Amino acid sequence: MFKNIEPGIYFFTGIAILFPFLFTNDLIIRFVFVVIAVILNISTGRKIRVLPNILLLLGIMIANIYPPGGKVYFEIGNFYITQGAISSGLKKSLLLIGSVYISRFAVRKELIFPGKAGFLFYKIFFYFEKLTELHLKFKKNIIEQIDLKLIEIEKSTALSEATNAKNNSFNIKPDFKQILFFITINFLFWGLFIYSNIDLWRS
Repeated sequence: MFKNIEPGIYFFTGIAILFPFLFTNDLIIRFVFVVIAVILNISTGRKIRVLPNILLLLGIMIANIYPPGGKVYFEIGNFYITQGAISSGLKKSLLLIGSVYISRFAVRKELIFPGKAGFLFYKIFFYFEKLTELHLKFKKNIIEQIDLKLIEIEKSTALSEATNAKNNSFNIKPDFKQILFFITINFLFWGLFIYSNIDLWRS
């Protein structure tokens, strides 16, 4: 749906929406932000893997079981599953998952800033995108899999082609559709962020 947007628009949109996402304290609003971030990734051609997100969510929630706090929902042996543990685990896991998806949405390997510093950022973006596409097999050595992927990336023709084009200037020439895209996404995030803080400002 939004695959023809310039990489620079993705980047600046991601930067603009990161603040309201990081600083919202409302669990429901943060969940909505994550859902929007996932939809943005899908609509711009990114692949979404559900299982790693579920494992991350469960892992962080389990890590927040101690110390128990709040209303006890149920017990599993000596473990008390409390309202505080679930709320804290959900907030932290959504923060991490959302940050990853906003980063994946914003960072494109086609984005090249001018100069040597710009090309350094390009390489970081390139490696980040390729590593997030890595499908790890947990029955094998994970470190070895990452090493092999890094070697593959280093030898890739795409990185060599970018080296030859590193002096290209960073120009954004957005049309009305891209400007509307930038404004709409920012309106969604900032509007929800302001709405979630209305009661806080009133108190």
